[in-house]
Amino acid sequence: MAKRPHPVDGKLLSDYADITVAMFPRTRAVSFFDAAATVLWSRGPAPPPPLQAAVMRVLSGGVTGGVVTVPLGGSLAAYVLPAIVDQKPVGACSVVIAGGSGKNEPAPPSNQVGQMLGPVMNLLGRSLVEARGSAGPATASPGVTAGASGDEGGDGEDATLSDRTRELEWLIDLTADQGGGADNNAILTRVLRAAIERMGCTLSAVLMPDRQVNLVVHAGNAADSDAHRLLARLRASLLHATFEQQRVVVVNQLADRAGERMPFKVIAVPVLGGSGKVSGVLVFLRPVEKSNFERRHLYLCKHLSSQVATLLARRFDLATGLHTRSALETYIRELAASNPKAGRGTLLHIDMDQLHLVNDRFGFDRGDELIVRFAGNLQAPALPADAVAARIGGDQFAVFLPGKTLDEGEVIANGLHSAMHNASVAALPEHVAVTISIGCAEIDENVPDLTRAQALAELACRAAKDRGRNRVECYRDGDNTLARRYADITTVAQLRHALDNDRMTLLAQRIVPLQGQQYEGYELLLRGLDDAGRPFSPGRYLSAAQRYQLLGEVDDWVVRHAFTELGRHRGLLYERRIRLSINVSGPSLMDPAFWERVEALIARSMLAPALVTFEITESVALSNLAKATDLISRLKARGCRFALDDFGIGVNSLSYLKSLPVNIVKIDGSFVRDILTNQRSDATVRAIVTLAREMQIDTVAEYVENPEIRARIAAIGVDYAQGYAIAMPETLDAMLQRVRADSEAAVGQLLAEG
Repeated sequence: MAKRPHPVDGKLLSDYADITVAMFPRTRAVSFFDAAATVLWSRGPAPPPPLQAAVMRVLSGGVTGGVVTVPLGGSLAAYVLPAIVDQKPVGACSVVIAGGSGKNEPAPPSNQVGQMLGPVMNLLGRSLVEARGSAGPATASPGVTAGASGDEGGDGEDATLSDRTRELEWLIDLTADQGGGADNNAILTRVLRAAIERMGCTLSAVLMPDRQVNLVVHAGNAADSDAHRLLARLRASLLHATFEQQRVVVVNQLADRAGERMPFKVIAVPVLGGSGKVSGVLVFLRPVEKSNFERRHLYLCKHLSSQVATLLARRFDLATGLHTRSALETYIRELAASNPKAGRGTLLHIDMDQLHLVNDRFGFDRGDELIVRFAGNLQAPALPADAVAARIGGDQFAVFLPGKTLDEGEVIANGLHSAMHNASVAALPEHVAVTISIGCAEIDENVPDLTRAQALAELACRAAKDRGRNRVECYRDGDNTLARRYADITTVAQLRHALDNDRMTLLAQRIVPLQGQQYEGYELLLRGLDDAGRPFSPGRYLSAAQRYQLLGEVDDWVVRHAFTELGRHRGLLYERRIRLSINVSGPSLMDPAFWERVEALIARSMLAPALVTFEITESVALSNLAKATDLISRLKARGCRFALDDFGIGVNSLSYLKSLPVNIVKIDGSFVRDILTNQRSDATVRAIVTLAREMQIDTVAEYVENPEIRARIAAIGVDYAQGYAIAMPETLDAMLQRVRADSEAAVGQLLAEG
């Protein structure tokens, strides 16, 4: 730890660092600087030169916005914050924070760091000024409202640095064991209850009317009705003082209009939201017979306010101030737990249509501005006063309408639709507009489960998009289209679970040569796994994946697992000259990023590219012929092979064959299956074989189901055959083990013959 002699209490700076770590558990280093950019105290590695340069910029006053972010490589980022007193920087703090471990989670945004560490920097600034002796004794905080007696601080005792240290120690001890997975409401209640006991109070409350937060905590387990009634009487005045006048309120002698003394003392401090604006008030009531509130209580309340803001920040979206998805779910479930009828109502799922067009044309700043404008409409008068809104995705919102039937919810949704359309018109240039689609579902005795209601509202929104966008759709029983969509959504959830938990497997079906070629092959087939571990056809999975644009994720799973397993046996496969065929969907075929990942997997597996064949369907390849040709040529240049699957069923298939640089055509099974009885099928197969041979393209017949079909296609000149008459699919592992056993047996036979 680097330190130089300084009148600032080192223990106090250590406590400030502890609070920083409590707010950001992934903190790797904290350093405090004076006005000359000299390090006062550090924890962790010494600040690197880029960080020191940022500190100088902050202290010079040449930075607007309050926080300077310095990327340090990987997921590490450093943040430099000034300590401001009388609009001048008197010191600074640098904090190095790491991103999360899951899916490359980045370090937190600078506005979140500034919001949460702002109170710490205010205290640091005062500490630095007081330590220099330029400010004299601690004085009353500005904006404190005196009570009837004019007594602001009880016995007038100043909050010394040691007082602050003791309060910080208590706060840290209280919050150190919160744990990342704990329920934020439970943590907040525990923090307030502990503060009540420490301050000798009867009641504490967090009031945030714009966010439907009205948390009241009493000392012990019994509610104090007098304190509750007084809070109700003071609520409007406290909110006015906090929001309109932005004042701290400390009243040690409270009287009503008739001059009668009230039985409680009051202290109230603002709670700041994500934009740094006041979003609520933290209140404590203390029995009048107890001693007056002192400055140390005000100091503690300000820190508690920061802690409250930190906990509530996890419930609200920083950009819009709306609830998060999880906070909305918690709110609805808490309502239902207190009163089942209170948890009934209508749920709206709102999706901004084609916001990406605004981002592409005008930039993401304009798109973000539009999102904030839209969010601003999710309140009265467009919504009832008791409605609760959440931002659940980048351009998606949800609204809960307590007590509203589906018909009532539809009326509200249509009004909201008009209001949000007007917001779009006002925010964008002429002839440019972003519309919204809204889906409605009711939470009632038929749909009591919140998760299902959310899914129904979402699929109703998707139906609105399918039916032209810019409209409101409701889920009602008996709507077969939406019922099928709900089944698809359920299937998609099952597919995601299967992909995330490897509840999928790969089978291999043999492809044999018919004309004396040296290579044999296997097509890899995807299967799901049931609860007993048995494979089943993923047809319903793939149908839903296609509808909801998840085929790319399926392809990623297949190539990742295929190359991982095949790479372990690359020598065996090369020795036995075995080719492996992998199916690729249309979205992946047209995605250059997918092929970059494939190339990286091939290189990592060290599998010979000539042994890898990618199968694509004829219809997909012809839908964007130029792009498909470019991507196929790129992989062919690296040695891979391509097969055109389901060939022959498209219009003018033979004329398009010369345009695609493929190595193999797989004749569609509909021609092979009835080749013995249908002269047209026989003629089609012969024509395909003739043209392919002239172009030096191999042919494979699928669905070879009996020996007679095998004999016929061999006579016609088809190069390879695949189907149940050749071999049944087997697990990839079983295939590899069998090939290894055959190889070892062949070697043994050679040794015996030698």
